[in-house]
Amino acid sequence: MNSGNLNSNNFSFLDRIRIMDGTEELKSIFNRLIKDNANDALSLINHENLHFPSLFLLSPEIEKSNLFNNLSLRNQIALQITNEILLKENSNTKVLKSEYRKRNYPVLKWMLETGFMDFDIGDEYDEVLDIVSAILTTEYRDKSALPIISDMIFKRNRKGHYFYDLVWAFFQCRDPYSLSLIANYLHSRDIKDVKLSHRLLSFIPDMAYEMRADNEKQYSFCIRWIRENGPFLYFTGENFHQTSRPTPYKLSLEAKYLCKSICLDNGKPIAPVTEEEQRLLDNFNKLNDDIRMLLANCSVLLNHQNLYWWNMWIHYPLSEQIKIARTRIGGLE
Repeated sequence: MNSGNLNSNNFSFLDRIRIMDGTEELKSIFNRLIKDNANDALSLINHENLHFPSLFLLSPEIEKSNLFNNLSLRNQIALQITNEILLKENSNTKVLKSEYRKRNYPVLKWMLETGFMDFDIGDEYDEVLDIVSAILTTEYRDKSALPIISDMIFKRNRKGHYFYDLVWAFFQCRDPYSLSLIANYLHSRDIKDVKLSHRLLSFIPDMAYEMRADNEKQYSFCIRWIRENGPFLYFTGENFHQTSRPTPYKLSLEAKYLCKSICLDNGKPIAPVTEEEQRLLDNFNKLNDDIRMLLANCSVLLNHQNLYWWNMWIHYPLSEQIKIARTRIGGLE
């Protein structure tokens, strides 16, 4: 963490000790406080601006001193969640059960938002943040957590730390437009960021070709592709636990051709397909993939430019649609 912001009111006294002097000094000062004045120690550990890493590092001292019942509710819940994740023997309260869902949310957010900048505490700490991230994206579908999770992914990668579970959590939010957060790292001066961004976005058609371009052109290409195809992407669930280059989303060319948004979970159109639309799709699906891609791209272009033109074009014979598509977009002969 950058110590240049230590004058900020966002840090408690214990956080400042941890950042400036390290974990051992933090524990030493806290233990002295417990012996000299337990009330002062509790006041500091229960301070509203305390960051989760300090609570995590002091949890053994809290347990040894039997201070758990004197902690604030936030801190009690955070330690219960931590113990449950790490399968501690003293964790006999299933705090992550569904009935505590509403109560747990602000605590989970606090753990992530105040804890994500610290990534050299240890494997157990990383595991806690991995699971907290996954809970926020799977149980709460909390899109506001995605910028933090993407930051952790790339920081871990730079350090050579394990990040596959964080990638899984990131994609579990099922938000195709969040891919732009990954594309942002194409701007990075760190080659590790750029390579990981390429790897995570490698499922985008023509991405391998675009890698030859400069970073700005790669970024522009990705953002255009995400904006154009977002409504027609569906979630596959594929991740790094299955393959080295996962395809978390797939593009439905049928939906793009009809300009119909689809359900993220199953790829089916949100609005029912009419008999006329089904007839169009039957003919469309007889074509090879390159021609289908050409027609789908042309369809979206015309739909955005002029709905009247698009409605005329979509009902032309396929041979005429292909001719117009080649004129407007270019493509196969």
